[in-house]
Amino acid sequence: MRYYLRVFFSFYSKNKLIALLALVGLSLGLFGMFILSLKFINETSYNMDTLEGKQIYRVITTNPGGFKQPLAPFSFGEIVLSQSPYVSTYSRYIKLPGHIGRLYGISGIREIIEDEVYAADSSFVEMLNIKNLVASRALELKPGQLLLAKSNALKYFGSHDVVGERFIFKLKDKQHVFVVSGVYEDVAWNNTFRPGFICDLSFYIDVLIQEYGYSRDELLTSYTSDDVGYLIKRGGNTSESNFVWSFNQLTHNFYQEKRPTASVLLQRYEDIFHYSASIKNDFIEKGDVQNLKYYRISVLVLLLITAFNYILLQTNLTAKRHLEIGIRKVHGANQISLAKQFISEAFLLAFLTIPLIALYYLLYNTFLDGYLLPQVLVHQDKLWEYFLWLGILLFGIIAVSTVYLSVYVSALKPVAAIYGNQRQNPNRKIGLFAIVGMQFFVTLVLLTFALNIYRQLNYGFSLHSSEKSDNILLIYFDSNIDDSDYEALKTTLTSHSMVNSMTGGLVLPPSNASSWRDFIPDHDLNKSVVCEIYRVNDGFFETYGLSVDGEVLQYLGGLKRTHSVVINRKAVEAFGFANPLDEQIEGRRVAGVVEDFHFHSLHMGIMPIILYPNEQITRILAIRLNDKASSAASAVIREIISSVFPGRLFSLRTFNDEIRELYAREIALRNFIILFTVIMSIIALTGLTGITLHYLNLTRHSLSIKRVFGASSTTIVKDFSMHFVLMIFIAIAVSIPFSIELTSRFNAAFNYSVPFSYQLVAFVSAIMLSFIILICYQVLRKTLNNSPMKYLSGTR
Repeated sequence: MRYYLRVFFSFYSKNKLIALLALVGLSLGLFGMFILSLKFINETSYNMDTLEGKQIYRVITTNPGGFKQPLAPFSFGEIVLSQSPYVSTYSRYIKLPGHIGRLYGISGIREIIEDEVYAADSSFVEMLNIKNLVASRALELKPGQLLLAKSNALKYFGSHDVVGERFIFKLKDKQHVFVVSGVYEDVAWNNTFRPGFICDLSFYIDVLIQEYGYSRDELLTSYTSDDVGYLIKRGGNTSESNFVWSFNQLTHNFYQEKRPTASVLLQRYEDIFHYSASIKNDFIEKGDVQNLKYYRISVLVLLLITAFNYILLQTNLTAKRHLEIGIRKVHGANQISLAKQFISEAFLLAFLTIPLIALYYLLYNTFLDGYLLPQVLVHQDKLWEYFLWLGILLFGIIAVSTVYLSVYVSALKPVAAIYGNQRQNPNRKIGLFAIVGMQFFVTLVLLTFALNIYRQLNYGFSLHSSEKSDNILLIYFDSNIDDSDYEALKTTLTSHSMVNSMTGGLVLPPSNASSWRDFIPDHDLNKSVVCEIYRVNDGFFETYGLSVDGEVLQYLGGLKRTHSVVINRKAVEAFGFANPLDEQIEGRRVAGVVEDFHFHSLHMGIMPIILYPNEQITRILAIRLNDKASSAASAVIREIISSVFPGRLFSLRTFNDEIRELYAREIALRNFIILFTVIMSIIALTGLTGITLHYLNLTRHSLSIKRVFGASSTTIVKDFSMHFVLMIFIAIAVSIPFSIELTSRFNAAFNYSVPFSYQLVAFVSAIMLSFIILICYQVLRKTLNNSPMKYLSGTR
């Protein structure tokens, strides 16, 4: 081993540039796999804290219009538990605020808004394996008691030992006092249910009855109103097929009698991940979790690129040690002993990448953490899987390169290698160029794919472009306000010089809330189109800066005055309207066509939308300011609202903050692809630099002869780079159809897709070819500055 170390440091100290390229390429590849594997394992660890997650299911109800929601009647669970032999237990839950408005907490004299509040049965805590941190007994939920996550306990009380402390929730004008009965460990961010506070379900019932006027008997016994969510646990000795069959039969019979137009589906708890997509068989398919395939494929592709790059550079280095290998072969070294030398050097090289990887991670953690791959928190018991995965990848790179180099040196003839007469095998030369071409082919495919994804996502963001969103301020009230209060507030706000326009509604963009049903146009009663429906107040289009074709904007009061509807262009297309302003939908005239805009996260795409006049109540307001929304402007608006509604709780957020939060996953995906592409491009360019150095070593003699006969530096660079330019040009041409296919597959997730850009391909190709020529020039520069006789005479 001491001999291997001496040879390693002696050789690599004489070839510092190639050694540095090998270290940079390998360290970047390993670091990229480190970050991407970290993200992948973190993403796949959702819901893993629940011990019996494979036996838990969420209930989904659907209506004839296709609207799906994870809610069911209060009495649903008792029926299932009493009539199905395969259900062991159930838990009812509701995330607050649901449709009860904003929920405000009061800690001391501070008023804060909390969204991650759950009202649930006691079985909810047991089913999700939520454990008490400050006592050995299990957490319990009783009326008037509250459970806190550790972070909230520290946030509001400065300690997690807060059992017996009081916490106040305020809704409308009433305060609800709770006694803290337990504190639990924070649930990982990517769990389906991530409560920050848990109170007994009776609080939700009391709020609906006392503050919103619900009838207790109707709320608790009705079979038609879906008010709470359900988690149902399958018996341990029951197969899933029997459980599903029994559940379907029971719910079909139940709903056939009570709600013949509705249906019930089950969703595996382990499949719930951020969003739920289309229905397949008896279950709702995984939604956003499908994006994990991008992470998985990216890690494997990065491994491939890193391996190619490492093999190229090691081949270059091996070509420089023909004399050493020839002497060792003359003294009896066989292929196995040479392979041991190569594998020892590979592991030493990998060990030397540790400081570089640490440097990359330090830079990443300092400048990019939380931006490129936000919310990465790997479960502790998942770390072994990550390190095992990374070790397998590293060993794979080293093993493949060692086998390749062993085969390479086995073909060397000892005497020819010692005297420098070893000729380059044309097949091996073609093979090296093919590897470089393949490496750049993969890089170019993913580079153009990444840039097109960037364009696609930015297209979605541009529908809420800065010129439309910078001046918008959103106001969320803790409860609904009636029409007279809305008009009073509007009059006061719009009279201020700072305010341009104002609108309101139960739901305003951006939002994840939605409601849709089938609509039938009056001109074709046999046609049915599923549309999203929203009720908005006057000033909606002006406030959001949306262009509308039609007469709706000519009326003071907008939609409310026209008693009509406005549809988006997607709806015009879906209904097949040639002249939409001459059409009617269910007796209401189409008064305008608004441009398409994203109401939801980009994950959901753009659906046909029908906007009705809001003749009910308002909970959310949007204000367009004459200048950019700022903290100073928010303070002025807050003061005005407080003067109109003294004592009423509300919160202010800028439209851009809401967009960033709503599009967090799309932004993370975009930034992830950028990081991945940058790393791959750098690795590919280091590999290209290595192979050009190798090619220069083989062609110095012929280049020197050209220079002796008067060839200019430009001619030398052109002749030298011609093979590389041709190789990359072929890689670009071959990569185009693959890039188009990848882009089209990704764009299939969007209702509106940015088409593949050949101009973008031309731009990327020009940049890449310019880099190749620049690299070749930099490699040749030393040779061009030296006398050609230096290489012709053999004094290198």
